[in-house]
Amino acid sequence: MTLYLLNHELARIRSVVTEPGLGAIRFQWWRDALAELPDGNLYRHDVIGALAEQVEAGLLNVEALQKLVDGHEAAFHAKDRKLEPDRRLTAMAAQTLAPMHGWGACIELVAPHVAALKRGENVGYGPVISQAPGGIRPAIAHFRLRRILGKPATGGGAIARRICVMRAILTGVV
Repeated sequence: MTLYLLNHELARIRSVVTEPGLGAIRFQWWRDALAELPDGNLYRHDVIGALAEQVEAGLLNVEALQKLVDGHEAAFHAKDRKLEPDRRLTAMAAQTLAPMHGWGACIELVAPHVAALKRGENVGYGPVISQAPGGIRPAIAHFRLRRILGKPATGGGAIARRICVMRAILTGVV
Protein backbone atom coordinates (compact mmCIF):
# COMPACT_ATOMS: atom_id res chain seq x y z
CA MET A 1 0.00 0.00 0.00
CA THR A 2 2.87 2.32 0.79
CA LEU A 3 4.28 1.83 -2.67
CA TYR A 4 0.94 2.68 -4.27
CA LEU A 5 0.69 5.79 -2.07
CA LEU A 6 4.06 6.96 -3.39
CA ASN A 7 2.90 6.28 -6.92
CA HIS A 8 -0.26 8.30 -6.29
CA GLU A 9 1.77 11.25 -5.01
CA LEU A 10 4.04 11.12 -8.06
CA ALA A 11 1.16 10.78 -10.54
CA ARG A 12 -0.69 13.62 -8.82
CA ILE A 13 2.08 16.06 -9.75
CA ARG A 14 0.79 15.94 -13.32
CA SER A 15 -2.63 17.21 -12.27
CA VAL A 16 -1.42 19.78 -9.74
CA VAL A 17 1.45 21.38 -11.65
CA THR A 18 1.35 22.77 -15.17
CA GLU A 19 4.80 24.35 -15.49
CA PRO A 20 7.72 22.03 -16.21
CA GLY A 21 9.98 23.88 -13.78
CA LEU A 22 7.58 23.46 -10.88
CA GLY A 23 7.14 19.79 -11.74
CA ALA A 24 10.92 19.35 -11.74
CA ILE A 25 11.09 20.89 -8.27
CA ARG A 26 8.47 18.47 -6.92
CA PHE A 27 10.15 15.45 -8.46
CA GLN A 28 13.49 16.57 -7.06
CA TRP A 29 11.92 16.91 -3.60
CA TRP A 30 10.86 13.26 -3.78
CA ARG A 31 14.33 12.23 -4.96
CA ASP A 32 15.96 14.10 -2.08
CA ALA A 33 13.50 12.68 0.44
CA LEU A 34 14.12 9.13 -0.79
CA ALA A 35 17.89 9.61 -0.81
CA GLU A 36 17.78 10.50 2.89
CA LEU A 37 15.87 7.35 3.91
CA PRO A 38 18.92 5.09 4.49
CA ASP A 39 20.48 7.72 6.80
CA GLY A 40 17.32 8.01 8.88
CA ASN A 41 16.75 11.65 7.93
CA LEU A 42 13.03 11.75 7.24
CA TYR A 43 11.29 14.56 5.44
CA ARG A 44 7.95 15.50 6.97
CA HIS A 45 5.48 13.54 4.91
CA ASP A 46 3.31 10.56 5.84
CA VAL A 47 4.35 8.59 2.76
CA ILE A 48 8.05 9.14 3.49
CA GLY A 49 7.55 7.83 7.03
CA ALA A 50 5.81 4.72 5.73
CA LEU A 51 8.47 4.19 3.05
CA ALA A 52 11.20 4.47 5.68
CA GLU A 53 9.70 1.51 7.52
CA GLN A 54 9.58 -0.54 4.33
CA VAL A 55 13.14 0.35 3.35
CA GLU A 56 14.41 -0.43 6.85
CA ALA A 57 12.64 -3.82 6.76
CA GLY A 58 14.34 -4.56 3.42
CA LEU A 59 11.07 -4.77 1.50
CA LEU A 60 11.81 -1.80 -0.76
CA ASN A 61 15.05 -0.26 -1.89
CA VAL A 62 15.78 3.38 -2.55
CA GLU A 63 17.23 2.83 -6.04
CA ALA A 64 14.03 1.19 -7.26
CA LEU A 65 11.95 3.98 -5.72
CA GLN A 66 14.15 6.57 -7.44
CA LYS A 67 13.47 4.85 -10.79
CA LEU A 68 9.76 5.20 -10.09
CA VAL A 69 10.27 8.95 -9.64
CA ASP A 70 12.32 9.09 -12.86
CA GLY A 71 9.58 7.31 -14.79
CA HIS A 72 6.90 9.70 -13.60
CA GLU A 73 9.07 12.69 -14.34
CA ALA A 74 9.78 11.47 -17.87
CA ALA A 75 6.04 11.03 -18.47
CA PHE A 76 5.36 14.49 -17.00
CA HIS A 77 7.89 16.26 -19.22
CA ALA A 78 6.83 14.32 -22.33
CA LYS A 79 3.16 15.01 -21.47
CA ASP A 80 2.55 11.36 -22.23
CA ARG A 81 0.86 9.19 -19.60
CA LYS A 82 1.87 6.10 -21.59
CA LEU A 83 5.37 6.60 -20.21
CA GLU A 84 4.24 6.32 -16.59
CA PRO A 85 6.00 3.40 -14.89
CA ASP A 86 2.94 1.17 -14.31
CA ARG A 87 4.83 -2.04 -15.08
CA ARG A 88 7.66 -1.12 -12.73
CA LEU A 89 5.21 -0.24 -9.95
CA THR A 90 3.30 -3.49 -10.22
CA ALA A 91 6.48 -5.55 -10.47
CA MET A 92 7.88 -3.83 -7.36
CA ALA A 93 4.67 -4.47 -5.43
CA ALA A 94 4.54 -8.11 -6.47
CA GLN A 95 8.22 -8.58 -5.66
CA THR A 96 7.68 -7.08 -2.23
CA LEU A 97 4.83 -9.47 -1.47
CA ALA A 98 6.30 -12.67 -2.89
CA PRO A 99 9.83 -12.51 -4.32
CA MET A 100 9.77 -16.04 -5.74
CA HIS A 101 6.37 -15.95 -7.44
CA GLY A 102 7.61 -16.34 -11.03
CA TRP A 103 4.89 -14.03 -12.30
CA GLY A 104 7.11 -11.37 -13.86
CA ALA A 105 6.22 -12.31 -17.44
CA CYS A 106 2.48 -12.16 -16.69
CA ILE A 107 2.88 -8.74 -15.13
CA GLU A 108 4.78 -7.52 -18.19
CA LEU A 109 1.98 -8.76 -20.46
CA VAL A 110 -1.01 -7.38 -18.56
CA ALA A 111 0.23 -4.11 -17.02
CA PRO A 112 0.29 -2.11 -20.29
CA HIS A 113 -3.30 -3.13 -21.09
CA VAL A 114 -4.55 -2.12 -17.65
CA ALA A 115 -2.71 1.22 -17.78
CA ALA A 116 -4.07 1.99 -21.27
CA LEU A 117 -7.62 1.09 -20.23
CA LYS A 118 -7.32 3.38 -17.20
CA ARG A 119 -6.36 6.19 -19.57
CA GLY A 120 -9.50 5.48 -21.60
CA GLU A 121 -7.75 3.91 -24.59
CA ASN A 122 -9.48 1.13 -26.47
CA VAL A 123 -6.79 -1.56 -26.38
CA GLY A 124 -8.84 -4.60 -25.61
CA TYR A 125 -9.02 -6.83 -22.59
CA GLY A 126 -5.47 -8.12 -22.92
CA PRO A 127 -4.08 -11.62 -22.55
CA VAL A 128 -5.72 -14.37 -20.56
CA ILE A 129 -3.36 -15.38 -17.78
CA SER A 130 -3.29 -18.07 -15.14
CA GLN A 131 -4.57 -17.72 -11.60
CA ALA A 132 -2.32 -15.49 -9.50
CA PRO A 133 -0.52 -17.04 -6.54
CA GLY A 134 -1.92 -16.00 -3.16
CA GLY A 135 1.18 -14.09 -2.10
CA ILE A 136 0.94 -11.47 -4.84
CA ARG A 137 -2.82 -11.09 -5.20
CA PRO A 138 -3.03 -7.76 -3.32
CA ALA A 139 -0.36 -6.27 -5.59
CA ILE A 140 -1.99 -7.28 -8.85
CA ALA A 141 -5.68 -7.31 -7.91
CA HIS A 142 -6.25 -4.06 -9.79
CA PHE A 143 -5.48 -5.94 -13.02
CA ARG A 144 -8.97 -7.42 -12.77
CA LEU A 145 -10.40 -3.94 -13.34
CA ARG A 146 -9.63 -4.46 -17.01
CA ARG A 147 -12.86 -6.49 -17.08
CA ILE A 148 -14.78 -3.32 -16.20
CA LEU A 149 -12.59 -0.76 -17.94
CA GLY A 150 -12.70 -2.73 -21.19
CA LYS A 151 -16.50 -2.44 -21.26
CA PRO A 152 -17.37 1.16 -20.34
CA ALA A 153 -21.05 0.63 -21.16
CA THR A 154 -21.40 -1.77 -18.22
CA GLY A 155 -21.03 1.00 -15.67
CA GLY A 156 -18.13 0.32 -13.38
CA GLY A 157 -19.07 2.55 -10.46
CA ALA A 158 -17.11 2.67 -7.23
CA ILE A 159 -18.87 -0.31 -5.66
CA ALA A 160 -18.48 -2.45 -8.79
CA ARG A 161 -14.77 -1.65 -8.87
CA ARG A 162 -14.31 -2.58 -5.22
CA ILE A 163 -16.13 -5.87 -5.71
CA CYS A 164 -14.06 -6.57 -8.80
CA VAL A 165 -10.77 -6.05 -6.93
CA MET A 166 -11.99 -8.07 -3.95
CA ARG A 167 -12.79 -10.99 -6.26
CA ALA A 168 -9.26 -10.84 -7.63
CA ILE A 169 -7.79 -10.95 -4.14
CA LEU A 170 -10.00 -13.89 -3.15
CA THR A 171 -9.78 -15.96 -6.31
CA GLY A 172 -6.55 -14.92 -8.03
CA VAL A 173 -8.38 -14.49 -11.33
CA VAL A 174 -7.30 -11.23 -12.85
